[in-house]
Amino acid sequence: MDLFLSTRCLQCGADISFEEESTVIQCQYCGCALHITGRSGVVRTYVAPRNDVKRMKQAIHSVMKGANAKGALVSEKGLFFAPYWRIKGMLFRWIFGKNVRGETIKELKTKQLDHTFPAYHGFNLGLRSLGIRPGTLKLFFFDRSEMSKLGSMVKVAVPFKEAVHHGTSLTEVGLDETDMRIKLERTRLIGERYSMIYFPFWMIRLSVGKESRILILDAVANQVTRILTQEQWDEMMAKAAKQPDTVSFKNVSFIPFKCPNCGWALPMNRFDIIHLCATCQQAWMERGGRFKAVRFEAAAPPKGGEQALVYLPFWVFQAEIHSNGQRVFPLVSHKGLSERGPSPHSVLRACGVGPKYCGPKQAGCWCDSEPAIL
Repeated sequence: MDLFLSTRCLQCGADISFEEESTVIQCQYCGCALHITGRSGVVRTYVAPRNDVKRMKQAIHSVMKGANAKGALVSEKGLFFAPYWRIKGMLFRWIFGKNVRGETIKELKTKQLDHTFPAYHGFNLGLRSLGIRPGTLKLFFFDRSEMSKLGSMVKVAVPFKEAVHHGTSLTEVGLDETDMRIKLERTRLIGERYSMIYFPFWMIRLSVGKESRILILDAVANQVTRILTQEQWDEMMAKAAKQPDTVSFKNVSFIPFKCPNCGWALPMNRFDIIHLCATCQQAWMERGGRFKAVRFEAAAPPKGGEQALVYLPFWVFQAEIHSNGQRVFPLVSHKGLSERGPSPHSVLRACGVGPKYCGPKQAGCWCDSEPAIL
């Protein structure tokens, strides 16, 4: 499930919507191009509430009718954002065994995992998962000042290590059963990414004489998720106040998408992480909120060839492979490095992009460079 994020153009203030994996965005109104920075850690986003008064009244009236509290009055209304961990990755399951005919076979089962669960502890808001809604709603990058104008924020109490442990427990979710006699089975969650989504809730206080009831409403669907007594609400707020923030985050920001060397616009390929300037032939990668030069080499074209050439980028690193104490192979060249990265002895050499022969659509590099940087 690919999410669509939203932010405001730094130049004209218009809304810019873009895919979750994008590294570069462009305003469709003023043409301003920006590179997203600060996404190497846990990215935080939030869902804006929908103040649907009609649906909210219907939900409240339904509760009042069921509780025989027709004379209840709304004495307080407030909004708060609760954090949810999001885990995204691919489940791979290798199965080796024999079928009903006794033949030795192997199966590979895969499934995309997109799972959310509460990042708070000690109380229940009646919403254990966000389901598929993050993929259908507009998400905004975390902005404390903007969110504070709308309501308060519940602290993150589930640390990153606990979220990773939770992710490893999901390796059997949604994979089909097999009828073979299993001899060997291995299941892994590959390429997992962790992010945080702050989801909005309404707190509605109903007063009936001297008694109060607290309604917790999903602030997107505007439906009641829990009904609490005043004592239960006070206890929940006390637990929330005692929770320490257990995760440190990096703030997402934007920098102009222009070549630092010559000032010209870089090729607009929204998923690339290396950008080759078509004007001065310099390659750039964003690190720490600014562009850094990337050294690269271009392979020589074949002699006598007149057809148009397309150059593909490769990460090249040197490594020695040892097996049983003996050196097996001295050099490894790999196109798509895994997210866990090469061995500690690997050395990044170059990203091969052809500066003279690449058009704008071939100028970037889609490989994840993070594991290749020592």
